[in-house]
Amino acid sequence: MKNIKLVNAQKPVLATLLGACMEDVNHELYGGIWSQMIFGEAFEEPAAEGCGVSGMWQPFGEGTQELVSGGFSGSNRQVLKNAGVYNRGLNKSGMYFKEGKEYRGYLIAKADAQANVTVSLRGADPAVVYAETSFSVSGDWKKYEFTLTAKKEEIDGCFGIFANGEAAIGYVFLETGEWGLYKGLHVRRDVGEALENMGIGILRFGGCMANAKDYLWKNMTGAPECRKPYKGWWYPYSSYGFGILEFIELCEKLGVVCVPDFNAYETEEDMRDFVQYAIGTDENNPWVQLRMASSHPQPYKLEYIQFGNEEKVEEDFADRFIAACRGVWSVSRDITMVIGDFAYLGHPFEDPFNIPEECTYSKITTLAPQQRILKYAIENGMAGKVWFDIHWTSDHGDSPLPYPECTWSLMQHLDRIVPGHDTKLCVFELNADHHDWERGMTNAYSILEGINHSEIIPCMCSANCLQVDKHNDNGWNQGLLFMNNRSVWYQAPGYVDILFKKMMLERRFDTDDSLADGMFNYTAMTDGKKISVILLNRSDNAEEVCLELPVSGTYSFEKTVMTYAKEDVNTAENNEYINISNTERGSGKGNLCVTLPANTIMAYMIG
Repeated sequence: MKNIKLVNAQKPVLATLLGACMEDVNHELYGGIWSQMIFGEAFEEPAAEGCGVSGMWQPFGEGTQELVSGGFSGSNRQVLKNAGVYNRGLNKSGMYFKEGKEYRGYLIAKADAQANVTVSLRGADPAVVYAETSFSVSGDWKKYEFTLTAKKEEIDGCFGIFANGEAAIGYVFLETGEWGLYKGLHVRRDVGEALENMGIGILRFGGCMANAKDYLWKNMTGAPECRKPYKGWWYPYSSYGFGILEFIELCEKLGVVCVPDFNAYETEEDMRDFVQYAIGTDENNPWVQLRMASSHPQPYKLEYIQFGNEEKVEEDFADRFIAACRGVWSVSRDITMVIGDFAYLGHPFEDPFNIPEECTYSKITTLAPQQRILKYAIENGMAGKVWFDIHWTSDHGDSPLPYPECTWSLMQHLDRIVPGHDTKLCVFELNADHHDWERGMTNAYSILEGINHSEIIPCMCSANCLQVDKHNDNGWNQGLLFMNNRSVWYQAPGYVDILFKKMMLERRFDTDDSLADGMFNYTAMTDGKKISVILLNRSDNAEEVCLELPVSGTYSFEKTVMTYAKEDVNTAENNEYINISNTERGSGKGNLCVTLPANTIMAYMIG
């Protein structure tokens, strides 16, 4: 029997303890939330041997196609001579066209002599045309805009370009009309709305993608067609079309806290320029002028910047991080800088300056660089404005153990070696290789640990926020929100966030840490009128729980129960098998004693 007494509801409950990490892995961005329907838009992928067509495109027509160097923003241009090419979207998996709906886009093209170019929406058989329009192309690179209306629904369509005469194509963009966009952004409406309804309070943009050599914020400015493709961490042909600035705008529309992650080799000048671009008001500053000339003339809302991801925090990193702080704080002292640290695991270490290698993923052996960074912040009047991002595993078995214990131990070491540091330890990645109910329960355990220790952990973000169905190509099969080319659905950890958001109230009661044994965990919150309780049992056996409530007389409650087999998932065909609809109302008096089934989350809203 777990006996719980709810007392002392004093500690605040932070919305940022429900969060997610977004990066271009499993096509979260390029092929996912970004509204761009073309995959291979800059013709950067080389042609297959004996083929004159860029790798993500396919030929049609009786003329000739040739891929040659000298593109518009990328390395290549696609030359068409009385011939065409078509694109089937992400990894040639097919585009979705909705009957009677408008699609719009543009291409960047040039021609030495006048050529007639036709663009079209086509079927699974590219010979079937649902909409087309033509225009004349001549002279150097120019943008040619178009609008097409699909005359029939198609779930496996493609987009075609055909040239009568000879024309070179350098870049192509295709998206829905306003009907399919989220709040005017170049973001899929269905994905944006599902993300908004998930109820998270914070999004972090980054991860391993920020470790790519050319992942630099200045490469993400200007029109998407002018941003040069780059070799990414996950994919050899990556796009900057949805970058840091688009992410911040998305967070504004979602109403959530944004944390952009920067490459750890951005310079002091780079970071100063970014903050000027993001929040500067001096109209004589060229970066402020650039933002004002863009689609976002007003300053962005920016509270946090992360520097690096899963770094080996040694002296060289400390030098670069301190330089980044100088650049950021020279513009705004209101921004909290987050160190992209890594996981602390194994057993808690005893000596902070003599750490066994097996205690950390990054194999650091001392906290001396962390000490120097925190002392720098204190000496410059910025105590509390440097945080650390440490990652947990939320996977199989008894995870996230031992990460919570290691986290509390790390904070104790920092307290001893840097008195008055006032730092926090964020978890910007809960990592797993699956998205089933077991992962959902493990995420729930981790979030409960964050809520119950928010004085140490102010943010808990799950990796990865999004995932395109059937396009897992690296093992990180962990999306909270899945999508295909026409629909969106939540997986188990996404529904955990939705349930927790429903239960979150202003302040939490004290909790008994000894009850959090890796299988069972709980929290309770109140707003002075209602009480919410979340109970988690990850074991294969039922658990008896009795709560002593600070309530006199009869009370009413709403109870929600989530019980599934550990391997259960939602699919495109059965996308609400796991859900939070199992809710019932009742009343009680005195203690609330329940039997908590195996593999169950049970939540009560009382009052």
